Amino acid sequence: MSAADRAVNAGLSLRIDANGYRAANPYFGGNVAAMNEPALIFDDCFRTCTVTRTFTALTSGAWKVVAETAPGVSLVATPAEFTLTAGQTREVSFSIN
Repeated sequence: MSAADRAVNAGLSLRIDANGYRAANPYFGGNVAAMNEPALIFDDCFRTCTVTRTFTALTSGAWKVVAETAPGVSLVATPAEFTLTAGQTREVSFSIN
């Protein structure tokens, strides 16, 4: 299965509307790290940083967070596993150390 096939059949979405983009714009004092996107961006993280993402289920199912990090970096997701029905949302907190 190609990356495009997997994207078309994604079961979860990280939705961002126009207000989310405006709120994240640093030119207007926004916080890019707070934008609901897959990347976890930190400009000023010395020890531990935490960010929350809101996932929306496009299909019903169960999911497990699997992190890909650089050597020496640890990531803890809370909850690490969750189940949703289509249309439900779930906040997941990520702590990076």
